[in-house]
Amino acid sequence: MKNNINLVISIIALLISSSILIILVQRNQEFSIYDVNLDGKVDNADLGLVRDNIGTSNLQYDVNHDGKVNILDLTAIRNHFG
Repeated sequence: MKNNINLVISIIALLISSSILIILVQRNQEFSIYDVNLDGKVDNADLGLVRDNIGTSNLQYDVNHDGKVNILDLTAIRNHFG
């Protein structure tokens, strides 16, 4: 695809080792896997969503892809603030 094409929304889902990695591209801007609410930034809102899902196996909030949402996911998100 040419670099000058403006993408509205492209979603690419790859199945990797029984987990799904979703890369979203909007207007040529890549979203981080740590941006769980997909607002374009990794912040306290993402941290809160992951905190609220601790103990689940929800892949959207399991950012380190170990099969469970836990403190390791919170730490990963906190380390990617900005």
